[in-house]
Amino acid sequence: MDPTYEHECNISEAAGKPFPVDDLIQVYTSKIVSYIEEHRLNKDSNTADKPPFLLVYTPDNTHVPVYASSKFRGTSRRGLYGDAVQELDWSVGQILQTIRNGHNENERDTIVFFTSDNGAQGGHGNLGSMGPFKCMKGTTWEGGVREPALIWGFPYGSVFPTNEVRMQLSTTMDIFPTILELLSTEYEASSSLQIDTVNKMDGKSLLNILQDNHKPSLHESFIYWRGDVIYAIRLNAYKIHFYTEGCTSYWVPGRTNVTSKPIVYNIEEDIEEKYPINATLVPELYKQIVNKAMIIRDNMYENLKHDKSKNPPQLNYCDPAAALYYPDYPVPPSNISECVYS
Repeated sequence: MDPTYEHECNISEAAGKPFPVDDLIQVYTSKIVSYIEEHRLNKDSNTADKPPFLLVYTPDNTHVPVYASSKFRGTSRRGLYGDAVQELDWSVGQILQTIRNGHNENERDTIVFFTSDNGAQGGHGNLGSMGPFKCMKGTTWEGGVREPALIWGFPYGSVFPTNEVRMQLSTTMDIFPTILELLSTEYEASSSLQIDTVNKMDGKSLLNILQDNHKPSLHESFIYWRGDVIYAIRLNAYKIHFYTEGCTSYWVPGRTNVTSKPIVYNIEEDIEEKYPINATLVPELYKQIVNKAMIIRDNMYENLKHDKSKNPPQLNYCDPAAALYYPDYPVPPSNISECVYS
């Protein structure tokens, strides 16, 4: 349920009547509830007639521009942004309740993943906060990429333990292989999803850590990309920065700094990325961590040296006219050029 797709399909007709943009979350929620009821919750049909479904809901709120419907406008103590958060919370609640309403003892388990694609964005009326994490969206500091996630299984306890917290390293890329393992699907054996030297999954199934809190993450490392450049690498408890960015407005150019030598943090003990490891005081530890990170970085670059005419970097070209601008902000003329991250 991608809002962009809905716009292309003329969402006014989908809603059955013209409506203001502030009502988008209301419309999305209504359509999602109807979809689930039509596909899974027809009580007059047998369970065998109810095929499994995959629904991806990517609401544009609480991104900018921030909005809320009349039902929620003015109901929070945090202005329009707070109103938008409350409406999104309501939307998710409606979806989960619809799943509960249609459950019976023969119903298949339903898994819900709830997360974000990046950290909060500041400014422009967006009052999101990353708490103790450094900076916000648009940087490779922890505040730019780290976000919480909730995994909800119904009926409760059928697949995962309930009311537990996991702190192991994971990414949104892990959702796909987790679903495959839940479905007992061998990715390599699928005729349409063959793994080869070009197509490879970066995600890892989460089932091992979801079912046992004592199991380690399958990710030894994690790469922080900016365009087609590796800015930082997470290596177990450590994070190594090759480039850093200032906490400026998301679209301000010239925000990247090339570090004279890699900056290393123990990200588990220093979540605010305030106190880098002193290469002079602990030279062997620093050297060991940096050397391993450089090997990971160089191997990744080497692995991507396949035919770029067939698989060009996704962010290889930038166009200022395609960036996010407010209605009262003049959109610059289109000027497609190679992206510059410096």
